[in-house]
Amino acid sequence: YHQLVRGRGLQSALDGAPLSGVLVWAVPSWLVLAPLLCLKDELLFRGYIFVRLGRARSALYGLGVSALLFAVIHSVEQPPTFWQFCGLLATAVYATWLFQKTGSLWAPVGARALVVMGDMLVSGNPQLGALWKYDVAPEGSLEDAVAYVVLLVLSGGLVKLTSRDGEAPAARDVGP
Repeated sequence: YHQLVRGRGLQSALDGAPLSGVLVWAVPSWLVLAPLLCLKDELLFRGYIFVRLGRARSALYGLGVSALLFAVIHSVEQPPTFWQFCGLLATAVYATWLFQKTGSLWAPVGARALVVMGDMLVSGNPQLGALWKYDVAPEGSLEDAVAYVVLLVLSGGLVKLTSRDGEAPAARDVGP
């Protein structure tokens, strides 16, 4: 499916493809694929790994291991630069913070999906951070990583505004 969608985003329209043809591919991908890509990550890294390790040891341990695994697994297809790897770690830490703050996986899913949707709309590439990692800045400088994380934080703020108030239950229950 990635190959079918690749190159059919806004960039295709700028390159002369008719907008109607671009929208036939971009809109369904934008609305369906972006949230699904993020949902699978959040279920695994925040919903399972972070929670299980957080309960077994501590929330900080769960955060560290799940963030590192997130960054490493997202580095397999194309090895990142140092700053890209830092951006992946920051993404994982921020998604975990959103999960803890809202008590819902939907907050990090929504925040990351908004960033992915922007990437897909501009580049036609349905991979998280595709615009930042592959298309615009293959060298992956510090400025690129900062811009990406700022976009993620802004989208997280938007999602947080629509989420319920209150803290999520602690990753590790401290009971008698």
